[in-house]
Amino acid sequence: MDRYDDTTDRTFEELREADRRVEMAPGDVESDEFRGHKVINEKGEKIGTVTDVIYDPMTNQPAWVVVDTGLLHADHYMPLEGTYRSVEGSVVGPFDKWTVTHAAKAHKNHVMTRELEMELCQHYGLAASAS
Repeated sequence: MDRYDDTTDRTFEELREADRRVEMAPGDVESDEFRGHKVINEKGEKIGTVTDVIYDPMTNQPAWVVVDTGLLHADHYMPLEGTYRSVEGSVVGPFDKWTVTHAAKAHKNHVMTRELEMELCQHYGLAASAS
């Protein structure tokens, strides 16, 4: 039996079928489109809330989000690669909470250095960008 989301009166399977991929065309995606939105995994389990968006300096497109994973946890970086937005507005990622909470902690200024990006790409199993 699928878990049920009382806020929408739909099963998580129904929600997944209704989800749509976010097209990140130049100029279409603003950081406010992500900030404050819930981050969940593909099973519907909450990971945290987006507090900031990090843009790729070469493409000026959102590449990473900073996720507040809970009261007693620090904020962590999570890539937008492989994510999509649900019809309810949540950012749905292919990672579980453990993976996100064991990624590098977000610095106060949320600046993404080349070294940090390489460390995060290795942690998440992604290829580093050319920027």
